[in-house]
Amino acid sequence: MDRRAYISTLGAAALAGFAGCNTNEGTDGEGSSGESNTDTVVTAADGPPYFERVEINGPESVTIGEDFSLNIQATNTGGRAGDFTATLTVGDGFASIDQGIQISEIPRGESKSTEIGPLSFEAAQSLTFRITDYAVEHELAVETLTTTFGNSAEFAGGDIDISASVRGYQPSFFYNYSPALSDETLTGLFHADMDSTLLAVDLQVENQTDENIYLDAETLSLGDTNPINDELPDKTFNSFIYGTTIAGNTVSPNSSVRGWIVFDVETESISDNIRLSWDASASSEPEVAWIETKPPALPEFTFETLQIPDSLQIGTEGELTATVQNIGDADGEFRGLVQRRNAGDQQWLPVQKIDQRIPAGESANVSVTTSEPYIGDSEYRFLPSTTTPTVSFTAAQRAFGDSYVSPDDVAYTVELTTFSDTYTTEEYGSPTYEADGTFAFINVTARNIGDENQGAYAPQFFSGVVDGQSYSPVSAYNIADPVSGPKYAGSFGMHPGESESGWIVFDIPADSSVRDFRAQLEREFSGTIHVKANWEASIESYTDL
Repeated sequence: MDRRAYISTLGAAALAGFAGCNTNEGTDGEGSSGESNTDTVVTAADGPPYFERVEINGPESVTIGEDFSLNIQATNTGGRAGDFTATLTVGDGFASIDQGIQISEIPRGESKSTEIGPLSFEAAQSLTFRITDYAVEHELAVETLTTTFGNSAEFAGGDIDISASVRGYQPSFFYNYSPALSDETLTGLFHADMDSTLLAVDLQVENQTDENIYLDAETLSLGDTNPINDELPDKTFNSFIYGTTIAGNTVSPNSSVRGWIVFDVETESISDNIRLSWDASASSEPEVAWIETKPPALPEFTFETLQIPDSLQIGTEGELTATVQNIGDADGEFRGLVQRRNAGDQQWLPVQKIDQRIPAGESANVSVTTSEPYIGDSEYRFLPSTTTPTVSFTAAQRAFGDSYVSPDDVAYTVELTTFSDTYTTEEYGSPTYEADGTFAFINVTARNIGDENQGAYAPQFFSGVVDGQSYSPVSAYNIADPVSGPKYAGSFGMHPGESESGWIVFDIPADSSVRDFRAQLEREFSGTIHVKANWEASIESYTDL
């Protein structure tokens, strides 16, 4: 921010104004025309005029923009009448202003005064008016212009008008955003700390001066806190705040700006009063302050419990639950957002948002269901809680006859029908094959339950497993005995609702039992297993084969 330009507008310009405001027509005594001071004055018997008892009189404090005057008085203790001349200085260093003063024809033994004014200052500051030659000073405090929210403040001769009103209080709000290189619209949650709340304030500024005015975290404050607009996501908000942020804006000459600012304040501090300050000149005191003496009662939320499973099977829904308590003094909307990311990733993705009203002093249970299509670890968080538990997603476990749904919406159902030492195919001559151990026969059905065309995994992605050892399919033909039907071949494309089914045969150890055997679907991507499902016989089916 160009501080010197602003001081020129609100400070030095006002000081320069006082240089032309004094009146050099003197008055007798205490300023009443034609009256003499009745105090006894010791004067010289002869000689030139000589001045003592020089005084600067005026108010000790004024508000920004308030008119006031200074009274300069001098007593002639010399031998004859004469003119009192001196220099009145205000300010320090490069910002000081000198003003010549003259009180004409002060009679011998009498006092006369002159008025300097009306004056006003547009920057909160402490000023010292000095007549150095006579070691005379007068202290003046230019105090903050204070009003209430909803009102405007005018200063700089009415060329600057700024108003503020409370938009509202919320512990959090949702916003929309799109990840980099994506057109997808996602939901985010911006939230205060658990013992704080977000306060949004509307500001409107009209600038009819010749200088820029800046609104930023250096000039705006709420108590000891500054705006957090720079921390907010630069996205589209869909609750609590609408419109344009004002913090950081430049209000150009002869223009106006309207927008909002947001503060993160401790809920407890709001119980007393709220004071928004604008310290435009970067001094120790603000130029304008808006006060709300009776802030409303507010909700305040805390997590009592947060429960999440340590592990889930892929394709299976799990539940994340939390108990949220409103320990505040008012009913309020609890806004929360469950997010997840794969272990090692940086970006959080939304799972579900929570928007639930909780009465003061009461608790509410909130829950979200989640599932993952791929094997691996995922981190979760339930904003505004900062806890980030990890859930391990493991292979799907199914009983024979049940379905597993893959990430591309294909439901795979596997049934174990029989064991046999031999099987006969439908190839030419109907040959019969003998097992090295025993043959296990599974029937696989793949059904597209999605809305788009999908392929089905080929038979080589299936295996039979006994005692941890995997066995690949051995049948390359349609089977005639002991079961009958086509081999399972997978599919390059099934329309929605279509299915593909057939038999897969595994040659497994001869002493294998139903309870020893499981069928497995396994798919790797870049050398890492991401999809894995196991089918096993249930206890009830152990005696069926």
